[in-house]
Amino acid sequence: MEITPHPSLGRIVIFRSRTGNYDVPAIVTATEESLAPAGVSAWLKDRSKGVPPLSGSHHVHLTVFTPGIPGQRASAEDFVVAPATGMIGENASGCYQEWDVPEHDPLESAPGAGTWRWPERV
Repeated sequence: MEITPHPSLGRIVIFRSRTGNYDVPAIVTATEESLAPAGVSAWLKDRSKGVPPLSGSHHVHLTVFTPGIPGQRASAEDFVVAPATGMIGENASGCYQEWDVPEHDPLESAPGAGTWRWPERV
């Protein structure tokens, strides 16, 4: 039985930072259904081209919005979880990319570092 709906393109979600210290808004930029096979093949051959694959139906690629100062993510040394792809998207003008981000397990009380979740409804 599925606990949460599948993510879809363009939806706003909440990303828990890789440090686990704060939340920021993000938009879903890729799902399993939306990835172009040719783009994934290109990335698997040369990681400077194409787009990384996703590990499952509740993993997504995100564009994360941040109030942080541009140019300070790649040198961060306090990540609790490493990026699945090994790539760290740099903050450029208030946003950065995260790839193959797993959904937070809703059965756990606190969101894990480097996960996404649906925003709370009010």
